Amino acid sequence: MSWLGKKIVYFDLSFGVSLGMINYQPRQIDTGAGVTLDLGDAQTAFAYGFEVSQSFYLSKKLLIRADYKQRFFNEEVFQGGGTSQGGLGDKLEDRIQDSISLNLGLTYIF
Repeated sequence: MSWLGKKIVYFDLSFGVSLGMINYQPRQIDTGAGVTLDLGDAQTAFAYGFEVSQSFYLSKKLLIRADYKQRFFNEEVFQGGGTSQGGLGDKLEDRIQDSISLNLGLTYIF
C-alpha cells in the first residue's frame, strides 16, 4: 500500500473462525421488578465466532496491530422467585449471547 504516494507500507489482513468452550455466570431475572442478578455458579457452553486482524508495519521490526473478535454462545436465563434459598429458580429461556473484544497493540520483532 502506498503512503501518500511516497512510501510503501506493508500490511497483513487475516480472517479466522473459532470453536471452543466458554464459562459464564448464569443470570436470574425477576420479571416483576425487572432486576437482573448474576448467580454464583459458573456454567459452561459451546462457543463459536470469527475474528479479523490487521497489521501495519511501521518498519521491518515495528508494527501496529488491531484485532476484532466476536464469540457467540447459548446462555440459560432463570426466573427469580423460584426458590427462597437463593438458588437458580425456574428456567426462563435460552438466549444466544455474544462477547466482543477489540484489541490494539504495538509489536516489536527481535
